[in-house]
Amino acid sequence: MNANAVLSFGLNQYGYYRNASTIATRVVEVLARDLNHDGTWHEGYDSETGVGLAADGFLSWDTLVATWPEHIEKKTDPFELV
Repeated sequence: MNANAVLSFGLNQYGYYRNASTIATRVVEVLARDLNHDGTWHEGYDSETGVGLAADGFLSWDTLVATWPEHIEKKTDPFELV
C-alpha cells in the first residue's frame, strides 16, 4: 500500500491527477473486496492472483488508505514534511 501511495502522491504533485487517482481508487477497491471477502485487509497481495499475503488484519495503513482518494483530489500529500 505504501509504495503505491507514495507513487500516486508524487504523480499528483507533478500534475498527473488522473493517474494518481486511478492508482488510489484501484487500491481502495482491492482492499474493499478483500474486506468483503475475507473480513480483513492483508499487508500485501499476490500480483498474479490477487490473493491476500502476510498477516491478516494488517491495520497500520488504514488511515492512509481511508483518506487516500481525498488527499489526491485535494492535491495534499500526507508524506510531505512541513
